[in-house]
Amino acid sequence: MSEETFHQSRRKRQYRTQNRAVETLVVVDRNMFHNHARENLTTYVLSIFNI
Repeated sequence: MSEETFHQSRRKRQYRTQNRAVETLVVVDRNMFHNHARENLTTYVLSIFNI
């Protein structure tokens, strides 16, 4: 297969202009709340979620 034929057979990717999002619900139980309430709980939970 020549290089010219190879490039002609490849398809271009279609770039979509739509933004996509994932919605997530994070829940904290009582034990986590009581153990980490002194700290910034939101930052702690988001850090764990990021792992």
